[in-house]
Amino acid sequence: MTNYNTILAALEFPCVHKSKSWPVWEIRARGWAEIKQSEACKKLVLRAVLSQFSKSLLAYSENPLEEGLRGNWQTTKDGFFVIPADINFDQFYSWLYLGNWIIWHSVETLGREPVKGLASFNPEMMANIGQEVGADYVICSFHDNDPWFVYLRPSLITSES
Repeated sequence: MTNYNTILAALEFPCVHKSKSWPVWEIRARGWAEIKQSEACKKLVLRAVLSQFSKSLLAYSENPLEEGLRGNWQTTKDGFFVIPADINFDQFYSWLYLGNWIIWHSVETLGREPVKGLASFNPEMMANIGQEVGADYVICSFHDNDPWFVYLRPSLITSES
């Protein structure tokens, strides 16, 4: 059973701002004082979702197989990467530094179109994408890896809170 409380606890930082209308959190450093805090929060959130959900998917312009990332990487028929359970987390997190990626867990996969629109994502779009594909979570990173938007499926949050 998934423990959303672990994920929600990782989102309890001053640099995290929850949308009033959507189950979406934005992690963004607003000034130099929040940069280290923002990075710590991002690591906690990513570690929490990857530990709670097996077979999370990654859409990224970079290829983990070509980059030599450790782990048993596989690709889906849609060209996404299945994040292996045996990754080296610190290596993986560092590799994501460029931004412009999306990680999610869902029975269905996300089509290519939402991934192409990363520059214009907002909380409503994140919630709509998450709901359309029945995602348990979606994390979207932008250019230079800031900000991150985190969508969590509302029914799982309310059933565990």
